[in-house]
Amino acid sequence: MIKILLTGGSGFIAKEIVNSLSDKNDLKIYVLYREKNSFIQRIKTCTNLYCDIRDHKSLNNILKDIEFDYVIHLAAKSSNLESNLSSRETFETNIQGTLNLLETCSKKSIKGFILASSSIVYELSKEIPIKETFKLHGKNAYAISKISSETIAKHYSETYQIPLIICRLGMVFGGGDNNMNRLVPYIMNCVISEKEMDIRSSKEIILDPLYVCEAAEGVIKMLSYFDNHEKVNEIFNLSSGNPIKMKDFVEKILATSGIKGIIPRYG
Repeated sequence: MIKILLTGGSGFIAKEIVNSLSDKNDLKIYVLYREKNSFIQRIKTCTNLYCDIRDHKSLNNILKDIEFDYVIHLAAKSSNLESNLSSRETFETNIQGTLNLLETCSKKSIKGFILASSSIVYELSKEIPIKETFKLHGKNAYAISKISSETIAKHYSETYQIPLIICRLGMVFGGGDNNMNRLVPYIMNCVISEKEMDIRSSKEIILDPLYVCEAAEGVIKMLSYFDNHEKVNEIFNLSSGNPIKMKDFVEKILATSGIKGIIPRYG
């Protein structure tokens, strides 16, 4: 039986991964949540664990007696706005939390570690599609934290022979995302409430929206990459491949909603 540790259990991508894998009889999934809450999924094939990844001692105690083959590390502070408003918490979660998890994994014999990163790490470019070789730029706390976590993961991979895949996700959206500081939930909330819409980005910025089901499918597929030596210790972008300007994306949502009279303001 293959055993997988999945962090960030409360997130909408993690929930989709759990839903996709829960009917697999040859899998055992350990889902790590920061704390108990009413949104936690209870699925027979999953074992729920509770720990703040910033607490290395507690994390180590919880995981020391659990043997798992693969790690899918999704736990993160993942909103640009929230990250800038609480930079310390962002760095503690995304950098220290990743370090703590890798330190624990370094004492085990795991077959693969998938680190969920973000396309936010790239320097702004007019060239589409974005390639994994493009220059990185820490333009805000979230980007800095993701670049740092990638660097730490590479170090642990090389030093402790932890097979690593870094997955740089595009802008993921879809059901279950209730974070109003992220673009799509914010837009939908404005539409439903019929209130003014302030978009904190240029209307010309290029997005590459990825539906959550496709994001989950892509991450799951990467588990098979550990059987291919050419794909191990590599970086992969995960996006839809259908770039769209911010202005056009917002207008599509407004048109679909049928709500009239909302005029977005762009920053």
